[in-house]
Amino acid sequence: MAKLNERLIAGVCTAALFGLAACDSQQSETNTASSVSPMLAANQPMEPDVVLPKADPQRPITYPKYPEVSRRLGEEGQVVLVVSVAPSGEVTDAEVEQSSGHPRLDSAAVEEARESWRLQPGTVDGVPKPMPYKVAVTYKMED
Repeated sequence: MAKLNERLIAGVCTAALFGLAACDSQQSETNTASSVSPMLAANQPMEPDVVLPKADPQRPITYPKYPEVSRRLGEEGQVVLVVSVAPSGEVTDAEVEQSSGHPRLDSAAVEEARESWRLQPGTVDGVPKPMPYKVAVTYKMED
């Protein structure tokens, strides 16, 4: 019987979706603007301090159940979701950005995100704000 392995890769480039930051190979906890000299900053508005949503250690992100039919058919793949995170941390919506190529796997990931996930919300200048969060879910069967 094949051992199932589901991996979750969370939170890359969410600020880029808002136009708040460039995509980076490592997600930073905060983005601050500081290339402006103090003299210019006094005459121009400062860019906001943005903290991206992230996994909540009190409620870890759960793995979607591997659909039984997909397991029997040997379907594998990675689905990339963009979830909407409310100021409360609740996931209010989830959409497939990149399909795994198997609708059952995509649907299982979307359903799990909408029904079970809760994250630490993103903030702008310390105030929780709704923000998108990008998550990749990998379905892989191992022998």
